[in-house]
Amino acid sequence: MTDIYWPPDVVTEVCLEAMATGCVQGIPLEAGPEDLPERLGAPDPDGHGRLFEQRYWNAGHSMTRDWNLLRAFYYRDDLRDPWSCHEIVIEPPRLDDYPPKWSTLAAELRRHGYRYSTEDDLDFDLHTVTASWVRVRVAGKHQHRPRPGRLFHIEIRSMLMNPIPKRLWGPLRNEMRALGKADTRTWRTWQARHATTTTEFEAVFEALFILYGGEPARDEEWTALSLWFLDQARAVFRPEDWTYHWAKFQRRWPALISPAEVTRTCLAALPMTLAEACALPTTWRDVSPDDARRARMTRALLAFAAAAAPDELEAAELSRWRDDLRWLAAVNSC
Repeated sequence: MTDIYWPPDVVTEVCLEAMATGCVQGIPLEAGPEDLPERLGAPDPDGHGRLFEQRYWNAGHSMTRDWNLLRAFYYRDDLRDPWSCHEIVIEPPRLDDYPPKWSTLAAELRRHGYRYSTEDDLDFDLHTVTASWVRVRVAGKHQHRPRPGRLFHIEIRSMLMNPIPKRLWGPLRNEMRALGKADTRTWRTWQARHATTTTEFEAVFEALFILYGGEPARDEEWTALSLWFLDQARAVFRPEDWTYHWAKFQRRWPALISPAEVTRTCLAALPMTLAEACALPTTWRDVSPDDARRARMTRALLAFAAAAAPDELEAAELSRWRDDLRWLAAVNSC
């Protein structure tokens, strides 16, 4: 594709804003498909906008838009459906200039109160910014391109979930297989020992989802376990975070919870009002980490509400979020 010039200082700011808020120049992943191209294509002081390369695959169900520095990934279930963005990946190594140093970016995030968790990997250092659920990969000591300590890429994903420790992956699925055949007394004993934190509950939810896809013959067992663990998790999660995981469950097992209930529950659990959202500062340095977190969760719940079954009044409320903030794609009522 034709090279698109990104000055180094702009690259740094795009990366910092994305890590702190999950947005690119003020546009969130949950916005409409034309919002990001419109913002990035706006003329700069020299009168130039940034074009993108658009590609389709998966028989027209998937699409990417590529601006060199970043790529946005879109999906639609049906060819007549509107596009929905499920991931934005920022990749500074694709540019000719050296990617920013992670130590510099991390120091700037910490200076404004943003924290992150860290995992070690063979080739990369993996970080997750707490306020935004954004994943960051940094070149490890065995990497040559980019050099160790340089930013490799940033992932803004539609699903909000903390990283699951690798030690939990294999054993946890086996333990869920055993619990599926056990009674609730055994479930309660296991949960008291192994699932008491939000990260541990999220690991359980993800393990059950993987088992549902890999072993559908035991669907009833995975469903019963998921509902039980969701009920236990209510006392551990923030109300809006619990509602988010509950809505994710509905998306995977839609026959158990009505779409209309999903819309009502998600709108009732929003951690931020429209007035509060409109009053947020426009630069990430002026947004507190707690406000950034509440904003990200608000957008996620709005997306679940809009994708379910909003009635006329709910669709009008959702449209205000779209019209005033571009925190949402177009809304259709049932």
